[in-house]
Amino acid sequence: MAKIDKPIQSGTIVGLLHILQNTRDGEQTCDDYLTHSAAVAGVRLLCAEVPDLLEATAHHLSICAECAEELQSLLLVLKKLHYPTSK
Repeated sequence: MAKIDKPIQSGTIVGLLHILQNTRDGEQTCDDYLTHSAAVAGVRLLCAEVPDLLEATAHHLSICAECAEELQSLLLVLKKLHYPTSK
């Protein structure tokens, strides 16, 4: 077993517990999310509600900070492409 040089921060533990508590059977993976990321970005860009088919993707975004950050970056690019004068 590897030796841990630094103590684990309480925020890290709370974050991990949050993810575990919100995990579902048949949880969507990051690869699954990437399959639907363009559709989710399109829906979010239009400010529409997420259809049931994308609900699993929306749930994944609620527990995966990396994918949520990737979506925000994608939305920023799409907004600049579609609305070049807006900030």
